[in-house]
Amino acid sequence: MNDQITEEPEFIRLQFNQLWIDAGVITAENFALIKRQYVEGEDRRSEHYRWGAFQAFMRNNVLITKEVFHMLYELAKGDDDISMGRAMIFDIIKRLDCPQKLVDRAINDNDITLSRYALKCKTIRETKKRS
Repeated sequence: MNDQITEEPEFIRLQFNQLWIDAGVITAENFALIKRQYVEGEDRRSEHYRWGAFQAFMRNNVLITKEVFHMLYELAKGDDDISMGRAMIFDIIKRLDCPQKLVDRAINDNDITLSRYALKCKTIRETKKRS
């Protein structure tokens, strides 16, 4: 079924890729809803649909594996919309269950805004560990 999703014109237009499926952000069920919203709606900004799918995934998954966190980070870094990708990374690294390795990667990123935010996340983590 997922192979069929990747062939859908809306999947391509909305700039999803296989990694969105592999990470579990896009499923047959939620893609059907996203597709319907896109086809029936007036919003043609593809990043709005990717952001919505990402936000729903983060809300609905209390436990995320290390592997999936890494996939999510790659999704964010590779997104054509740099601002949205950064916002995705913000949401990823602020979670206390995010691997420290990803927080450190963000700290060392060339994006100064991302680097500063990651540093704040690291400080918060260290403070919570001490208390």
